[in-house]
Amino acid sequence: MQRIDVRMTVTDRARVHRAAGALGLRPSQYVRAVVREALAARPEDNSPRPALTITRLGDDDRAVILAAQLEIRRVGTNLNQLARLAHRGELDLEHLGPIVRELATVVEDLAVKLGAHS
Repeated sequence: MQRIDVRMTVTDRARVHRAAGALGLRPSQYVRAVVREALAARPEDNSPRPALTITRLGDDDRAVILAAQLEIRRVGTNLNQLARLAHRGELDLEHLGPIVRELATVVEDLAVKLGAHS
């Protein structure tokens, strides 16, 4: 990921911090979300874009996301360790299958939980 520095007024900066905090995001996460949504909503021909919308995450959603992040990190760590062993020829690649399936299950569970909280 590359960095872009943006200059803004003190008032706009405070608004970014408040909006990010209300959504449970860091200011950088909030700004990235706004930019991504603006780019996705804007046609390639640069014609006017529709208004932006940002979904507010509730405490339940944030808890689900945090739990999923921890679980995905745990599974990802295991997967990385196994991949290193496989690259050194110390592990048969078929041992990676169960870890990949477990990660897919975690992601599917997250999608279901977030869908239930929408």
